[in-house]
Amino acid sequence: MPVFMGAWVEQPRRKGNGICAAYAYMNAMDWTPALIAAAWAIILGGAGGVLTDIGPWYRDLKKPSWQPPDWLFGPAWTLMSMDTQCYELRRHPVLRGVSL
Repeated sequence: MPVFMGAWVEQPRRKGNGICAAYAYMNAMDWTPALIAAAWAIILGGAGGVLTDIGPWYRDLKKPSWQPPDWLFGPAWTLMSMDTQCYELRRHPVLRGVSL
């Protein structure tokens, strides 16, 4: 039996590529803690961004010519994080072999 979210979970025997089993796990999960954690992450991240004053010390740093523009920081890290999450999901026994 695989371990999922710290608890032993009975894995149903299903034919196919594992998508049905993944949906069964996702539908059986209580999403309340995950939604609360996501909301707190967004609130704290937004508050940190609003309350942080970069000031002239950052703008006066000698930066390399190849530094990407500041607006690209958020989308780039979001894509890298999503890529890592997709890789980890594909390693999960239920989703092994499923293309994301």
